[in-house]
Amino acid sequence: MDANIPALGAALPRRGNWITYGLAAVAFRLSGWRFEGTFPDLPKMVVIVAPHTSNWDFFVGLMAMFGMGMRGTFLGKHTLFRWPLGIVMRWLGGVPVNRASSHNVVDQTVAYFRARPRMILALSPEGTRKKLPSWKTGFYYVAKGADVPIVPLAPGRFSMTSCWPNVGCTALATMRAGMSAPPPGG
Repeated sequence: MDANIPALGAALPRRGNWITYGLAAVAFRLSGWRFEGTFPDLPKMVVIVAPHTSNWDFFVGLMAMFGMGMRGTFLGKHTLFRWPLGIVMRWLGGVPVNRASSHNVVDQTVAYFRARPRMILALSPEGTRKKLPSWKTGFYYVAKGADVPIVPLAPGRFSMTSCWPNVGCTALATMRAGMSAPPPGG
């Protein structure tokens, strides 16, 4: 089965080499995952991936990141960043977040965007693997504060659909329906 991994535009942050691309392409073929749609050629964006229902979503995301050769950033529970796993998590693009109390994560993440010429931040709008009645709004405020677009990515059973204008994606309306109401001030 063809993984149909989309080529990235010149503006996107890159990582990897022919070995990581090849390994990820083989993993995609063997697992049955494939891409549908394209990725926008922009240097900065917030990519929201929903629904996030399993720990396996992380590995599928890594497979996608390495298959496309894209350098991504993600926020993760701080306990995942303890030694020795923390070294690998940071190398993969992870930023630890302590969810026990408020630490102004939105403002910190906006500052990350402003300090970098290129940055793709992948987030789960639910903020958890639990089923929730509506999405959390942090991703919206990060994108608004950093003045970057939100690009929804909908992992299906065995596909990832990039919902970007002019791609003809119908999942965008479905994903947006997950928010019970527009965020305040939005």
